[in-house]
Amino acid sequence: MYTIHRLDRRDVKHIGCRQFGMQALLKGIYVHKDLIFFHVSLTNNSNVPFDVDFVRFKVVDKKIAKRTARQETYIEPVRTLNALTRIEGKSTGRIVYAFPKIVIPDDKLLEVEIYEKGGGRHQRFYMENSDLVDARIVNELIGE
Repeated sequence: MYTIHRLDRRDVKHIGCRQFGMQALLKGIYVHKDLIFFHVSLTNNSNVPFDVDFVRFKVVDKKIAKRTARQETYIEPVRTLNALTRIEGKSTGRIVYAFPKIVIPDDKLLEVEIYEKGGGRHQRFYMENSDLVDARIVNELIGE
């Protein structure tokens, strides 16, 4: 986890969310043995600080028909490196999450939600199974 945080690379360029003066980016997906790591960057472009209430990871259906029950499965991280509680105005913070091996079916998505405490600037982005399968191996990062 420390290696991922220290190298600060952006290997994934198409997953993220930008709204309300906040930007949440998935910088990389990495795998080592039976763990998968997500490197997330939070950037506050406004002058108002962003207090992180909680970050939630869940597996949701890709498409839901009307009058159909929505199925959600929550996933808890095993470890978190540099868990942020506050991002000051005009600043950036990075977090690395470690999860047990995750593989999701093609008709589902992994949804990441970042909620603001006492505010409405919630960030949300999605990952598909193809993104998880293309994860980089951590050993390759150390050797470079």
